[in-house]
Amino acid sequence: MASQTMPMSDRSTVEIPFLRAEFPPGIELEVSTVLQSGYVGAGGTVDAFERSIGEYLGASELIVTSSCTAALTLSYRAIGLKQNDLVLSTPMTCAATNVPLLHDGIKIGWLDIDLSSGNVTPESVRRGFDHYPDARAVVVMDWGGTPCDHSAIAEACHSHGVPLVLDAAQSFGATLAGKRYCADVDYTCYSFGPTKLFTSVEGGGLALGSNVAAKDSHRLRNLRWYGIGRETRDRLRFWEYSFEDLGFRFVLNNVFASIGLKMLMKLDERLACHRTLAQRYDELLAGVPGLRSCSRQTGSLPNYWLYTVLVEQRERFLTKLHGCGVHAATPHHRNDRLLARWNRNDDCCDLPGVDSFDRDYVCLPIGPWVGQRDVERVCALINSGW
Repeated sequence: MASQTMPMSDRSTVEIPFLRAEFPPGIELEVSTVLQSGYVGAGGTVDAFERSIGEYLGASELIVTSSCTAALTLSYRAIGLKQNDLVLSTPMTCAATNVPLLHDGIKIGWLDIDLSSGNVTPESVRRGFDHYPDARAVVVMDWGGTPCDHSAIAEACHSHGVPLVLDAAQSFGATLAGKRYCADVDYTCYSFGPTKLFTSVEGGGLALGSNVAAKDSHRLRNLRWYGIGRETRDRLRFWEYSFEDLGFRFVLNNVFASIGLKMLMKLDERLACHRTLAQRYDELLAGVPGLRSCSRQTGSLPNYWLYTVLVEQRERFLTKLHGCGVHAATPHHRNDRLLARWNRNDDCCDLPGVDSFDRDYVCLPIGPWVGQRDVERVCALINSGW
């Protein structure tokens, strides 16, 4: 698409950043209280944060962790995956979704995605089972905070007797059919990382589905603390313990949990901000030649952590926006190529949806640091051509 009326400037500074951390005034008081308490590790504040997140989601079993990667790793351990097992996973995600699998020598069979949304579909999962009938698990992700069809994908998985892991790192606060959490999904993993829409600086969570046995919750809680059963220790001999399993240091701490509790109180405001900006983008970018917005699952209300568009001649598009101080970005790259050297699976499938989406997608700035006039400026630049 040729540039028409608005020339590209030579600005080298980013005036509208793509992502940044955003905290409300006064949050340092929450941190100060924990620091002055003398107990900054995993204690009562973490327990309160865990209860609050579970209540917000409506999840009966919620385990907070040090990161979403930790939650994913615990999920893969709970399933019992071992070296040379094969797992079906999405290539269009942060590499953190798939790196824990490759660490354990697990093979990945890549699933195609819907080229207009970036999400895995029930149909692509069924095709994945046709090609890889020995798959032990399925991993999907909610692109940009837009839910995929959780229940239908879970049904496709369970009909083959395999569990479903959802990487919901980007979609905390989004809803599908009015629910923030789908109990049909066996393991749902969240990120509360630095630039997420809901953040505790660092942190994550693992929600267990209705098909996961209650005993798994006990085991996973132990695994996040080296394998030690902390809840059952004798309080008079707190520093004496035994190992029930070999685990990890995947626990959150009271400092980050105190931030998370404060941020949870502000979450509705943050969600409203992103949804208002996304609506304005929708209005101003409708009908632009060479551009279309991503599609959204019927019945879903995304959190719009990312606002994604699909554009022709992407490099020219990015060059123009960056030159005008607008930091648009392509934050994730297809994992089937990015991680190919570590994947033991030599059987490569055609992935036309991934080919198209990975070639065309761009994420525009969205968040509290982006005002309505900023959105109008970005859209005017786009409307003038590239």
